[in-house]
Amino acid sequence: MISDLEQKYSTPVEQFPEPMSREAFHGITGEIINAITPHSEACKEAVLIQLLVGFGNIIGRNAHTWIGNDKHHCNEFCAVVGDTGLARKGTSWGLVGSLLTLLDEAWALRRVRHGFPSGESIIYHVRDPRFSNDGERTVADEGVTDKRLLINEAEFARLLRASANSGNTLSPTLRVSWDAPKLLTNSGKTAGDEATEAHISAILHITRCDLEVNLNRQDIGNGLGNRILWGASRRVQKISRPRRIDWNAESDIVPCLKQCVATATEKPREFGFSRSAEKAWDAFYQGIPEIPGPVGQMTTRMDAHAIRLAMIYAALDRVSQVDECHIKAAVSVVEYCNRTVKWLFSTTMGDKDTNLLLRALKNEPEGMGRTEIYRDVFNNNRSAESISGMLTDLRTNGLVGVLGRKGSRDSEVWFAVEHEATAKPVSTLTKLGASNTSNT
Repeated sequence: MISDLEQKYSTPVEQFPEPMSREAFHGITGEIINAITPHSEACKEAVLIQLLVGFGNIIGRNAHTWIGNDKHHCNEFCAVVGDTGLARKGTSWGLVGSLLTLLDEAWALRRVRHGFPSGESIIYHVRDPRFSNDGERTVADEGVTDKRLLINEAEFARLLRASANSGNTLSPTLRVSWDAPKLLTNSGKTAGDEATEAHISAILHITRCDLEVNLNRQDIGNGLGNRILWGASRRVQKISRPRRIDWNAESDIVPCLKQCVATATEKPREFGFSRSAEKAWDAFYQGIPEIPGPVGQMTTRMDAHAIRLAMIYAALDRVSQVDECHIKAAVSVVEYCNRTVKWLFSTTMGDKDTNLLLRALKNEPEGMGRTEIYRDVFNNNRSAESISGMLTDLRTNGLVGVLGRKGSRDSEVWFAVEHEATAKPVSTLTKLGASNTSNT
């Protein structure tokens, strides 16, 4: 039986992320969003993120830049997160997909795929030709000529569940695909496929509940999570009979986008940086904070995301040089995605019980003693040892603190770090150092 407090703590308390700044809606992306907004219930941030990822896949691998010895292409991963139905996740992609289809119908028909059960299945869809071993180099499999692949997974939870199975290669293949090496292989598989110069992007949809249940601690820490741009989505208005958008009638959006694609794909293009872009980039990079815990783990690639997004914005402007406006637009998107990460993962540790305990402490400004945690959060159904392990884990990640309390059955008060000033009773509390809480 679930206690009243446990039911209360099942709902995260963080507020929905603040909207993107206007810089994100730069150039033609702003025109597209302005055409959509009056006729859609979808959140414009979710629409924009998917537009950028989709366009980045269409233009392929030619567009690139170097940061040190790291080569970045325009392939990106994003996850749109919101409540079932009400978040309008599917609506947001439908608007983007209908527009991108007009730019490249063959891509939309053959290079947008879903339902991958394994990493091998991803590489299969971008595989090189395979030859027989008869000494004549007879073609046994012609492979795939178009190396672009957009993984469009409306049920990201299904993919996460599959990747959790022992031996499944989905997670490592996705991680390597985002890195965009020259060669992808099915390591450890006899006569497996190889894929040369694949260009793999991903648009993923998931609910907050499914994310908490299915994204485990390993995925948070192993680099899959921080290779994804996380975008919060919700319904922003009610429209009982939304108008179908005829993109061919919307000014010159489609012809302009087609020119952008043609310019970006006509030859290999290495993006440089203008002087103002370099200054804007330096200021952004130097200001990246070091954040502890899962939120920090999920945002450690924000600089790489910003580089890729800046290139996509430049490609949408049909220029070969990233300018200050492109950096500012990319940073605005990344900052929104980081706010989404905080919204999602400041109460997520990749473990259901630890998540529940963290949310309980966030909901109790005065803090909680161990007795309250044992009784009210876990309904007297967890061992003291397991609770100690959870508290230690949360404290190690900088998410909770502990104070000593006199004259009470509980000698400690545990609190979420944002509630340190309100942990009660203050007059009888002293901050406990690590040596004082070694038993936790």
